[in-house]
Amino acid sequence: MKASFIPAQNGLVLARALTLAAATALSAASSWSAETHHYKVIDLGELSGAGLNNAGQVVGVRDVAGEGRRGFVWDATRGFQEISTGAGRDTVASAISGKGLVVGYSYGTVAGSDSRETPFVWSQSGGMRQIDLPASALYGKAVGVNNNGTVLLQLGFSDVKGIANSTYTWTEQGGLKPVLQGTPGSQGYTPIAINDGGSIAGYNSDSVPPGAFVHQADGTKVELGTPGGRWSGPAGINSQGWVVGTGAIAEQREVCTPVGCEMEDIAHAFIWNKERGLIDLDAGNAAATSYGEGINNLGQVVGLTVGKGAFLWENGEKTFINGLLLDDRFELQTARAINDQGLILAFSTDGHTLLLSPAPEPETVALFLAGIAVLGWQARRRRPAEAG
Repeated sequence: MKASFIPAQNGLVLARALTLAAATALSAASSWSAETHHYKVIDLGELSGAGLNNAGQVVGVRDVAGEGRRGFVWDATRGFQEISTGAGRDTVASAISGKGLVVGYSYGTVAGSDSRETPFVWSQSGGMRQIDLPASALYGKAVGVNNNGTVLLQLGFSDVKGIANSTYTWTEQGGLKPVLQGTPGSQGYTPIAINDGGSIAGYNSDSVPPGAFVHQADGTKVELGTPGGRWSGPAGINSQGWVVGTGAIAEQREVCTPVGCEMEDIAHAFIWNKERGLIDLDAGNAAATSYGEGINNLGQVVGLTVGKGAFLWENGEKTFINGLLLDDRFELQTARAINDQGLILAFSTDGHTLLLSPAPEPETVALFLAGIAVLGWQARRRRPAEAG
C-alpha cells in the first residue's frame, strides 16, 4: 500500500500548506475566528428563542395552533421537538446545557393539576420531569442549567408583607437546595444564569443601588455595581465567571411627551470580571443606548445598540452584524446568545428568531480550493512515473 503520492521534499511543503489552508477554511465551522465576518442565516420562524448551546441546539417557546404556548428544542438534524406536559398546560423552555438537558416551567390551570408555575427538566432520552416544589412556594421557574446538570431556579414565597423571589438549585442527586432567600415585601433575588463552576449571576433588588450580583461557588456574594447610574442587571455568565449585562450610566436624557417631560436613564451594555471589575462597552458615549445580552467562553459579547441593531463585541471593538448577513431579507433587532463556535441566536425586526452561522471569507475558501487543485495536479503528475 502506498502511504502517499506526494514527493518527499516539495510534497512536504505542499502538504503543510494544504493543511494550513484546510484548517483556515474549516475553522469557521468549528471555532469562531476574529477574521470571520459574514453569516449564513437560518430562519427558525416567528417564535421566541431563549437559549443556545455549543451543539447548536436552540430552545424557546412558540404558539401552537389550538394548543397554546409550547416550549421547544430545535437542532439541524431533528428540527423542532415540542416539550409538553401531556396535560394541556403551557410550557416555556428557558435554557439548555451542552449535553442537551432542557429546563423551563409549565403554567396554566388544568383540571386535576397544580395551577402554580412549576419547573421541569427535559432530555431526549428521559422526556419531561417535573421538579417538585415546597408546599409553601407560590411558584417556581427553572431559568438556567450548567453542563454538570445543576439547575438554577427562581422560587416565590410570601407572608403578610408580600412576595419575595428566592434563588435555589436542583440536582438529580441532591434535589432542591436554597442559595439566597429573599425578604418578603421586596422583590428579593432574581437568578439569571449559572456557569459550570456553580457561580450564579442574578439581580438583587435590595442592594443600593439595586443591581447585578454574582454568588460564587464558595458562598460569597459580589455586588457588581453599575456603570455610574442607578441600577444594573445581568444577562449571562461564562465559565470564567465573566458577566454580561446592562446598567444605567450617570448621565440622563430628557424625554418629552404630550403630557410633559421627564429625565430618563441611559442604558449601556457592560461586562464584569474579578480582575477588572465592571467595563462599560460604550464608555464615554452618552448618546448611545445599548443592552448586553449574551457572552460565550471566549469573552465575546452580543447584544443591541438602539438605532443600529445587533452587535458583536470582541477585544474592545463593537461590530454591527446587520452589514455582515449573507441574506438581505432580514434586519436584526438584537442578538440574544453566542456559543463558542460563533453561532449567534438573534431576532429580526419582523419577529423571527434567526440562527446565524459564521461563513468563511471568500479568500479563505479560494485558498483552500487552490490547495486542493495543486494537490490534484501533483497526483496526476506522479501517476505516470509510478506506472513506469
